[in-house]
Amino acid sequence: MSQTITDEGLILRTQPYQENDLLVSVYFAHYGKMNLLARGVRKPKSKNASSLLPGMISEFVFILKEGLSRLMKASPVRLFRYLDSHLEVMACAQLTMEYFYRSAPDRQPNAKHYAFICQVLERLDEGYPYLLVYFFVIAYILKDCGSGLMVDHCVFCQDSRHIASISVRDGGFVCQEHLQGTMITYSRRILRSFRLINKLDLSRIDDCQIEVEDYPVLKRLMEDFLDEYCPVRLGSRKFI
Repeated sequence: MSQTITDEGLILRTQPYQENDLLVSVYFAHYGKMNLLARGVRKPKSKNASSLLPGMISEFVFILKEGLSRLMKASPVRLFRYLDSHLEVMACAQLTMEYFYRSAPDRQPNAKHYAFICQVLERLDEGYPYLLVYFFVIAYILKDCGSGLMVDHCVFCQDSRHIASISVRDGGFVCQEHLQGTMITYSRRILRSFRLINKLDLSRIDDCQIEVEDYPVLKRLMEDFLDEYCPVRLGSRKFI
């Protein structure tokens, strides 16, 4: 049985369908990830076309069905204009949307996920450093994959005072006593920044002050963990 639904959602992806139609993948606030069929939206005079851009938050009126739901109307709520200003900024936004497009189960609402995607786009649109936002995105993905990192103490013991290294294989901090031969030792500044990235929510990004010269080291570390623990290969990453 079908019913007409009105809900706000963020557009993850669009794909051409048949001659004039569009398949729109949306992460809804209350319905989770869904695909909508937007009929005739690729015609020049379509009223819905301007409200169906990836990365846009819109209000949707659609007919909810067992299979593919049909879009009736879309109205723009928010367009993040700054995202188009730099390739790397857009790539960070696309990576976030790509992850949830490929990993989120259909029609299983998750208010935390929806809020996080919106918050990522907001922070990028506000001009926060894209790499800093990217680090928070990776930390969130790792937790979502069930692989949140141990950054409160050594992964081998409870020592939190003599942290010296970070182990990708073991999932977090390593203290001086448990250092192994090939492990790299890091400065206290790098270790502190790494801990904040993996402990704080994105809403507290202002509390995470990182020196620009430390970004390359942190990027390599976070991406090594992403490669090790995230089963989804994200094509957007090559542009960051």
